Amino acid sequence: MVDAREPLAAASRDAQRLADCIKSLDAACAAPLYDAKSYELLNRLQNGRFSAELNAKDLARHFDTLRQKGVRFTHFETSPPQELFADGVRVYAFVPYGRAIEFPDDKRMSGTRSFLIALSADQGKTWTFVDAEGFTAERFATSFRATRINLYPTPSGWTAQWIDRGR
Repeated sequence: MVDAREPLAAASRDAQRLADCIKSLDAACAAPLYDAKSYELLNRLQNGRFSAELNAKDLARHFDTLRQKGVRFTHFETSPPQELFADGVRVYAFVPYGRAIEFPDDKRMSGTRSFLIALSADQGKTWTFVDAEGFTAERFATSFRATRINLYPTPSGWTAQWIDRGR
């Protein structure tokens, strides 16, 4: 069995890096950390719902729009993932996060607690991410080679129970 400490530490580090990139609205920093292939799959499965800005140019345009509207992330912090999951091709981890966004035009604040799905094709040396805000366990299972995944909130974030296909 592989020691999970190093891959989990790398996932945590890279997830916070993504959060910092988003918080500073830095598209060149954030774009390489998104898992474009997974978003493409989700986009096909969800009839375009996940046509997220994945390349630096489109993401920069999106971030520029947010800046022009005065929208800013006032908080975006991740918590360390607790467990690695594998599907035979990649390893996964769930990185809980909390974020707050300020919309000054209409004096609103929005807070979200969700998680980033961390994906690695090299056993946890490098990571890319899918923001799981709005995901259901069924959507995850359909999109990521799992028969079933149980996701449930805990006081410290999210806990996941993964059940591999074919087992």
